[in-house]
Amino acid sequence: RGVLRYEQGNKQAAKADLEHSNQLLKTQAASFLLGELAMQSNNTSEAMQYYQNAAQGGGQYGQQAQMRIASLEIPKAPHKYIASQPYVKDGRLIILVKNRSAVSVSGVRVEVTEMLNAYLPGQSANYKVSGTLKPGQQTAINTSVRGLSAESARNYRTQVIAAQIMQ
Repeated sequence: RGVLRYEQGNKQAAKADLEHSNQLLKTQAASFLLGELAMQSNNTSEAMQYYQNAAQGGGQYGQQAQMRIASLEIPKAPHKYIASQPYVKDGRLIILVKNRSAVSVSGVRVEVTEMLNAYLPGQSANYKVSGTLKPGQQTAINTSVRGLSAESARNYRTQVIAAQIMQ
């Protein structure tokens, strides 16, 4: 009944029904729609909890919930969804960047830091991924660092520091 009321636009009645239903037995549909209602009320922390419940299962609601979670988290913690890894090819430091999220992203920036030892960072530089990275897509960034051996890639740390969700 809560889903039907939600689809008919009766948000208040839908929320009451969905909350009652969710107390009795958590379902993906109720959790996802309660997340949507929380977002409409600008309550992102509550929405995140509902989306995380909905994302635990598969199916349509699970996939939509995963997309909503990524949309909320990527601006704050892009490295959780976009992986980066240094490697050396032909003496040049290359950064492999992969979008592990369920949404397309752009404006991806990666910070590359040369480590003087295991704990002490040296010089850093930022590199931007051109264009858009679709879900599952990866690309390589050519850096200006040259003259390296294959083993020297371990002396560099990379982290994605910025990304924007493509709507």
